[in-house]
Amino acid sequence: MPIKTNKHRPLLEDAMNAYYPGVRWYEFLDSKNKVYANIRLAPKLWDKTSDAYIDNPKSIPTEAQLNAKLKELQDAYDAEYEYDGG
Repeated sequence: MPIKTNKHRPLLEDAMNAYYPGVRWYEFLDSKNKVYANIRLAPKLWDKTSDAYIDNPKSIPTEAQLNAKLKELQDAYDAEYEYDGG
């Protein structure tokens, strides 16, 4: 029997957030079409140290890096939340 959970299957956003946790450092050009080609850096980020917005120092990982991270997250999800068929 499958394990019931509210946790969702990993999405592209989850892979993006895994690179720089705790800060919304990117945006999608089209919020209804969340694909790699529609990712852009947020122009400014909140800096807790200076208590002000700063220019975004982050960079967008390559599509291959994000796909690898997404597979890693999917494998972890499958191991934790999927049933074994028994």
